[in-house]
Amino acid sequence: MKTNEDILRALAEDGEGFVRASVALNESEPPDVLDGLAWNAMMDFDYTLSKNRYITQETVARNPKTPEDAIRLLALHQGEHVRAAVAQNLQALHDLLFMFRVDLSWVVRQEVAKNSKTSVEILDWLANDRIQDVRGSVALNPRSSAESLRGLVMDRDVDIRVRVAQNPSADEETLEVLSQDWSWKVREKVARNPSALGEIVSKLVEDKDLSVRDAAKKVMKGR
Repeated sequence: MKTNEDILRALAEDGEGFVRASVALNESEPPDVLDGLAWNAMMDFDYTLSKNRYITQETVARNPKTPEDAIRLLALHQGEHVRAAVAQNLQALHDLLFMFRVDLSWVVRQEVAKNSKTSVEILDWLANDRIQDVRGSVALNPRSSAESLRGLVMDRDVDIRVRVAQNPSADEETLEVLSQDWSWKVREKVARNPSALGEIVSKLVEDKDLSVRDAAKKVMKGR
């Protein structure tokens, strides 16, 4: 009778990429099988993006149980989505994330900025990225430094300021400035931020915008 491991090994050789990818996601997959799948460069068509992708290798790269040698191999892959998958991996090594901070693909840099294990040093670097989506991911990351968040307060993109206002790591100075932002969306997020001091929230109770006032009143009632 075949064991679960025998079945997984058999499926790892399936001709359908999405089957192999499902196997590669399994954290119970034997390390040697994940190693083997890391070399599987077969491409499959992704109908959602209307393009060919290395689906199997992307999935291997995301698996936290994938051996280090395989992760390092995939970190040098030509496909940006494979490198981005490595950057998503919560077990990704610091030196790889450090390397990815200057990757030519903004998709890769964005995944680094999203990763909850990315160091403050790298997030500080990415806070100045030219791509809005990368800066926006830094703005949401709870590991971002107070200094980086203060810098993003001045970002011209309102969605980034909204994300800073949501970040529980934002300090008093940052939230005070954002509580006076011209956008009601930003001020509302400040009112809901658990790190906002009572003094800031109490001022927002008198805000000119109804949504902001309601949000601030609910927070004040809950305290």
